[in-house]
Amino acid sequence: MYKDKTFLQSSLPSLKSLPQRLKNSFVIEASQMTWRKAIIAVILKIRELIHLDKRSLALFRILIAITTLFDLADRARDISAHYSDDGILSRALVLDKFWNGWWTSIYMISGQWYVIAIIMVINAIVATLLMVGYRTKWMTFLTWFFVTSIQDRNYLVGHGGDVLHRVILFFSLFLPLGDVYSIDAALKKPETKAQKTRSPPSYMIASIATSAFIIQVLIMYLSAHHLKTGREWNETYTATWLALQLDFFRRPIADVFLLFPTVLQFLTWAVRQWQLVGVLFFFSPIFSGPSRMFSVFGYFCMHVGFFAFLRLGQFGYVTTGTILGLIPTWFWNTYLFKRLHTPARKEFKLLYPSSCTRCYYTASIIKEFFLIKETQIIPADSDVEEPCQCGNHCNWRFEDDFVLDVKPSKTIHPSWLLVQEHDGKVHKNWNALTSICQASPLLWPMTKLLNLSFLKPFARGIDLSMQIIHSHIPLVKKSDDEVVHETTTKPKEHPMWRIYNYFSAEFREDVRQTYKITKVILLNFVAGFFMYLMLSWNAGNLGFHQYSTPNELRTFIWITHLDQSWSMFAPRPPDSWWYYNIDATLDDGRNVELFNNGGIFTWEPSEQTWQRPDVFYVAFKNHRWFKYFENGLNSHAENSLLRLNFGRWICREYNKRHSGKDKLWKFSLYFVLEDDKDMDLVRNVREKYSLWNHVCYDK
Repeated sequence: MYKDKTFLQSSLPSLKSLPQRLKNSFVIEASQMTWRKAIIAVILKIRELIHLDKRSLALFRILIAITTLFDLADRARDISAHYSDDGILSRALVLDKFWNGWWTSIYMISGQWYVIAIIMVINAIVATLLMVGYRTKWMTFLTWFFVTSIQDRNYLVGHGGDVLHRVILFFSLFLPLGDVYSIDAALKKPETKAQKTRSPPSYMIASIATSAFIIQVLIMYLSAHHLKTGREWNETYTATWLALQLDFFRRPIADVFLLFPTVLQFLTWAVRQWQLVGVLFFFSPIFSGPSRMFSVFGYFCMHVGFFAFLRLGQFGYVTTGTILGLIPTWFWNTYLFKRLHTPARKEFKLLYPSSCTRCYYTASIIKEFFLIKETQIIPADSDVEEPCQCGNHCNWRFEDDFVLDVKPSKTIHPSWLLVQEHDGKVHKNWNALTSICQASPLLWPMTKLLNLSFLKPFARGIDLSMQIIHSHIPLVKKSDDEVVHETTTKPKEHPMWRIYNYFSAEFREDVRQTYKITKVILLNFVAGFFMYLMLSWNAGNLGFHQYSTPNELRTFIWITHLDQSWSMFAPRPPDSWWYYNIDATLDDGRNVELFNNGGIFTWEPSEQTWQRPDVFYVAFKNHRWFKYFENGLNSHAENSLLRLNFGRWICREYNKRHSGKDKLWKFSLYFVLEDDKDMDLVRNVREKYSLWNHVCYDK
């Protein structure tokens, strides 16, 4: 057939055109590869711009939990006055005038201060568990629930720090806060040999949930920048000077800077500009890692400056903790942190008795929080020459992958934890703790402290205590590459698991993978929905009413407490200042004053002078009382009801502590307003009038 000329002639044109066809196919394939590379590059760049690092989220988790504990301690000082029925705002008044039907508050279940105190203790326990990362998802949700509950109980004492506290906790629900540096991470099942051979997991995560967290933080700065429209921010640059004239907020260091008005003008310009420019640096497509770190560092310095100059309550803590949660992966992978991974630390080993389950988990927790990731946790084996000095796991005999107990020898010190240093030296108990501190990037300064002679007597007590804590539960070998700890009492298997185990392993694996993918998709969908609500709400606050949240969806805003406003010192700081004068008359007719020197908090009157308070911030006690005066007594629509309850509270609390001729008969609450003149430190009393007159009892 191949000798047929007709066939050869018919095939020649196609043979001649074959190289051109191949050339065209190569061009098409190359162009397709170019487009694919371009799309992949764009996706990777977007991922880099919206990513969060798990180590940064762990730092955020710790700081936001500490902020919650600080907030509780701050509120606990006024637990009776602010949150009980005997205080300034009873539950009946809250439900009547200061409540939203979609709110839920556990602090409304009782009006007794001791019940509120119990709830606060539970709140503190939850925040502590969040800090160490135990059941992190649940603890994050419970912390958010408790935070919103206490804010709803008395929102008149709230401020901008409370708003950021609750909204950032809500968007944290969609993030893996407990993946690293947590008890959850330490208590994971031991890795199998197959898992250990895989490449280490990346710390970088990028999703719609991470975008929502980032945008929630940055929208605060964009809103604050947009709303600062006063000439004090854009022309005269006197906004910082005016802010430092607010006596309650100003810290002592600010008095020094008031002597340099040019510096304050520069700071005014820098603050407003950085609130916008910092966002541009954060999303820079060029040098994304260093650029984002520069943005985070700039915002961090700005908040440190606010905290140093002004008394802002927990606002300084929650903002700095939140901004540090945006530290990029580039920062953690820099040369500075790579230097911590020295050969001595990489070869450091934690050894535990194979018969002790709690010993293994103790070693895991120590590694997770204090040692580097390369630290190995292994059962004690024949390579470790540990003297027989323990009761329960002495005379270890090694068979396969197990450590079997034979007759224990009589000893003094139990060996609940062993460590092996890079040079092969083995330490136990107290000496093991000292060695761990020496190998830890965080605890190494404590090494010399633990070696002090006066601490040696405590070593025996600690060793005996740890022996009591650590019970010994045998290991059961399930396969060649997996060792699982089991308890002595096997839990009863649920019938649903029997049905699940009936199917093949391949089918069960498909079900698990489908569940994981569906969970991730739903989680990001919900996060995206609430991100839209957050953006639309802020759009309405900024004047873009065509993009504001539709009325049908506002219910979700109230339920999740995503309502927010960032008009901080906007459109301009106030150019006047105010304080109170409580002109009181005692039972015997003496005239005294109760506001100066914090008289309504110490319940010790002072002489009536009609002068401004000597130490101004002492008269207001703290930031929450100041907000109550500012948001409630001064300007709230229901101020007459608030003033009535405030007057009753003063009479009740004062007369609890005084009797006879020293009892409080009546008082008048005066509001004094002063003007601030531009840059000349001259103040004039502009207005003084009576807000409220109250009679405690009839004579």
